[in-house]
Amino acid sequence: MLFIKSTIEAIGLPVVGLVIVVVMRVAIHRLDVSRIFTAARRKGWKDVVVKWDPFAPGFLFENGERHYVVTFRDRSMQSRTRRCKTGLLTGVFWAD
Repeated sequence: MLFIKSTIEAIGLPVVGLVIVVVMRVAIHRLDVSRIFTAARRKGWKDVVVKWDPFAPGFLFENGERHYVVTFRDRSMQSRTRRCKTGLLTGVFWAD
C-alpha cells in the first residue's frame, strides 16, 4: 500500500504541473482572441475568424508572443486575411 501511495505522489506532481500549464495556455489563448476581436471591431471588420499559427514566419525569435491568422470582411465586404502577433503585456500587432 505504501508503494502505491508514493508512486501516485511521484506521478501526481508532474501531472498537476502539466494541467496547470495547459489551463494557463488556454486562458492566454482566450485573452489573445478577445483582444484580436476587439482590435478588429475597432477597424470595422466583420465576420472575424481567428486561428492560432504556431509556426508563423519569425516565430523562432519572438519570445513570449503568439501568432495568429485573422480572416475577415472589410468595410467593402471583401474577404481578407492578415497575420498578427500578440503578447501578454503588449497589444495586437498587425503584419501587412
